[in-house]
Amino acid sequence: MLAAYAQDPGAYHQAQDDFGGPQGLLRSAAAAIEQSGPDDPGKSPGAAGDDETQALSRFASSTGLWLDPTGIRDFMATHAMRSGSEHKVAHFLSQNRVVKDLDVQAVATESLFDYLTDHLLSNYLFQDSIHLEGFYLYDGRLHIVVSQPFVEGVHPPWAALKEGLEARGLHHESPNSLIPSFTVGDSLNCHLCINDLHENNVILDTNGELHPIDAHFYFNTRAERVEALTNLGLWPTASPSE
Repeated sequence: MLAAYAQDPGAYHQAQDDFGGPQGLLRSAAAAIEQSGPDDPGKSPGAAGDDETQALSRFASSTGLWLDPTGIRDFMATHAMRSGSEHKVAHFLSQNRVVKDLDVQAVATESLFDYLTDHLLSNYLFQDSIHLEGFYLYDGRLHIVVSQPFVEGVHPPWAALKEGLEARGLHHESPNSLIPSFTVGDSLNCHLCINDLHENNVILDTNGELHPIDAHFYFNTRAERVEALTNLGLWPTASPSE
């Protein structure tokens, strides 16, 4: 989509064909690093493990999804939007999508596996359309590039955010606080804890609908996360390329 692939301009579409579309590609990238990295929810986030980084780099090489660093960084600078704590952000006007650039050393989740599978869960729960675009290296550090639809709107005040999310079946964990953590599970095959749904991570569109744009999901262990993904039909039951 970004037409900045270092080796083959058609690599993105070929990878989607190989893995069954955008969701399959994202799932396969996560599956490629499932056995790497920590399974310790107490481990401090913010620095991706070498094992995960190396495994994801191998996945990038096997799929041809290495982006040209100069091209993607020029694109991000030219079309820059306000960045968050994790991502540099740009508006891809012709596709009406937002492109997000993550330096893996700045990841806010406990692992890159959590980061990628959070996107799978957001696509499922919030009907988002987060795509994996590719990877690049800059100053020896791996970057992951994703995109999601651009939503025209405003960040809602807390009261409207809480009311709107509860109307969608989410439950605020601490009703008398401003802690942006919610749970959902009554209509699912599993129980999900969703963090970081504060005002800056939710958009109220012009039709009055709420769109979480950067949700994180918490599980006690990686095994619990994989079990939830499997129960929701989001996880491969055989090989990562299935």
